[in-house]
Amino acid sequence: MSGQLIKKRENLKNMTKVSKTIYPKCLFSKKAKATYISHDGYVRPCCYVHRHNKAEKDEPWLVDFKHNIASGSSLEEMFSTPEYSDFFDRLKAGKDIPERCYEICGKTQTNVGADHRKEKIVGETPRWVEAVNQTYDDNYKVQKKLQVDLTHRCSLGCPKCNRFVEDFKDHLTGKVYDLGHQVLKKTELSVDDFKKVLKENPQMSKGDVDFCGTWGDAIYHPDFLEICRVIKDNGTNINIATNGSRKTAKWWDELYEILDPKWDSVIFAMDGLKDTAGIYRKFINYDDVVYAMTQGAKLNFDKNRWSFIVFNFNQHQVEEAKQLAKEIGITFEIVKSHRWDGPDDPLIPTKEWLPQSIIKEYNL
Repeated sequence: MSGQLIKKRENLKNMTKVSKTIYPKCLFSKKAKATYISHDGYVRPCCYVHRHNKAEKDEPWLVDFKHNIASGSSLEEMFSTPEYSDFFDRLKAGKDIPERCYEICGKTQTNVGADHRKEKIVGETPRWVEAVNQTYDDNYKVQKKLQVDLTHRCSLGCPKCNRFVEDFKDHLTGKVYDLGHQVLKKTELSVDDFKKVLKENPQMSKGDVDFCGTWGDAIYHPDFLEICRVIKDNGTNINIATNGSRKTAKWWDELYEILDPKWDSVIFAMDGLKDTAGIYRKFINYDDVVYAMTQGAKLNFDKNRWSFIVFNFNQHQVEEAKQLAKEIGITFEIVKSHRWDGPDDPLIPTKEWLPQSIIKEYNL
């Protein structure tokens, strides 16, 4: 592990000891109000509570390792475990919140997005209870939304990625790159896993499956198109977060044929134009992404978005990228990241492209 990452994790550990406020995304964030299933088949409160995190060794109740979708367990079984319900009991009561939650959603943590909506842990307040009751039933079972990290696979090698890959293997060329981080366990959900989950949860017929990209990129699952067909045959909406790179035009045409432009969406993560897009998102193919965005716009996928993280190497291109998005016909989304290794981070942009919480923390 690199020296920067070690230092960052030490800083985060210290933050959890002093942070007294928290904004639990699993309660208050629209996007995060969902049941999260990781690529290794376990159900967790959110994508940051993952078996690759050291916190799970210290606080094992954050996940129940006795039940797994791939080994035949149902979501109902997982929702009924003491480990899962205990997590939300703690949040609902506003006490005994685990350090991992403060680390990710605490006020002083650098990657909290909605820093203007912090909630203080003050016990069982009406707002707190209302949030839990609106999102979960008595067993804390989310009604109609799943967030899924489908696979460990990704075609890129982003330095600050949560995957922390070491000896990164390009799944398309087979070439190995040493990025100096920790290896993810190579696991992924199957077509049969999805058939089982949808069959056992009929409420999902009018729900959503969000393929998030915390630990991998769903489009690189070898059976991704078939999984999408299974989901759409069930009447469920699909939202895909992806780098959108290194897939053929034929592949994208087939995906768009499966998806419904009225209900489904693809969020493309690309940070720059042709000369800068690959500086952070290493190995990205700019032309592939532009084709995918353009084709989606032509087919009236109006919910598609281009998500653009501002770095120092691309901040001068924001207006040009906005104009390109307008010409393509896709919504352009500027992301002011919190994921920096301090004010001297070699990639950090100027103050205007930083969130207020970072500006305050770094005294900029």
